[in-house]
This record gives sequence, C-alpha cells and structure tokens, in this order.
Amino acid sequence: WRYTPLADFLNPETFSASLQSVNGAWGPAMALGLFMVLGLLAFPVNVLIVATAAAFGLWPGLAYAAVGALISALVTYLVGRRAGPDMLRKLIGPRINRISRGIARNGIMAVTMIRLMPVAPFTLVNLVAGAIRIPLLDYMAGTALGLAPGLVLMTALGDRLLRILQDPSMTDILGFVLVLLAWGGLSYGLQMLVGWLRRRSAQKGDA
Repeated sequence: WRYTPLADFLNPETFSASLQSVNGAWGPAMALGLFMVLGLLAFPVNVLIVATAAAFGLWPGLAYAAVGALISALVTYLVGRRAGPDMLRKLIGPRINRISRGIARNGIMAVTMIRLMPVAPFTLVNLVAGAIRIPLLDYMAGTALGLAPGLVLMTALGDRLLRILQDPSMTDILGFVLVLLAWGGLSYGLQMLVGWLRRRSAQKGDA
C-alpha cells in the first residue's frame, strides 16, 4: 500500500469522494463494505476512519467508522483462527512471535493495551489474535475499548479536514491543529503508561 502505485489510495480524499458520490443508504453500506474488504488486504484502518468522517460528518462518521472497524476486526480474527499459528508463521515470519507475546495473556486488558499501543498493523494483530485463539468476547471487548480514543480523534480529524478543504476558516484550522496536538499527547501518554506498566510487571517478577 505504501511502495506501489496502490499508494494513491492512501489519500483519504480519494475514499471520501467515492463515498460522497453514493447517495442514500448505499453510502454507509459502501463504507462498511470497504472496512471489511480492505481489512483483509491490510489497508491502513486510520485512512478509512478519516475518510469516513470526511464523507459523512462527525457523528455519523464516528458511528460508521466504529462499526466498520469492529466488523473488520471480527472478519480478520476469524480468518486468523481458521489459518492457525503455523500457517501465519510461514506467511509472516518471526514477526508473529513478537505480536503473540503482546497478546498471549487471554483477557480484555491485554487486547485493550495492544490496541492502544499497537505493535503491528491492525490487520496483522487481528490475524494473530485469531490464530492464538484469544477468546472472542475478550478480543472484541478489548478491541472496542482500545480503538475508542483513536476513533474519536481520527474522526474529528477527518471532519475538520473536509471543512478546511471545502471552506477553510481560522476556527476549523485551529480545531484541526488542536486535534493533532491531542493525538500526539494521547500517543505520548500511552507510551508512558505502557512503559510504567512494564516496569511494574518486571519489578513484581523480580520480587
């Protein structure tokens, strides 16, 4: 998606224009379909979230992006569960081991943390979670909790981006900058939290 001619599709405006061109109920259906199909092709989920918000606005876009991301997560989880760890290891290589260690502990918190601080692309995490048979309920609940902060911020980013492109104003530009700063602050805060949890876990292990 990044190093081939397919990189042209990484532009959120491309998807946004396509979604806006579909009238009526077909627009949301198309958005959900894109989440499901492109998730299987390891398309960056953040691009889809931003494009969906740009096409439908803040609140409808947030709802469609949330449902689409969860559908994509479920479908790719089931594919990984069907394939199993041995097949994925042949296709992906040793990288699967690092991801497996991050989510090996069954439980909602483990899945939530890896969503908040992803160690690999969205689709890859979904496949590995299915392959190592994380309980489905824990996986979906952890995915929903872990994706929530990013979904809200990326949706707000997409909504502001469309306004700036169509009718730029100082208010929208300021809002866009604030969303970017919030995203950076959230990412930094999550890195600090994960580091603290790891140090605490290591201390308990030494004890």
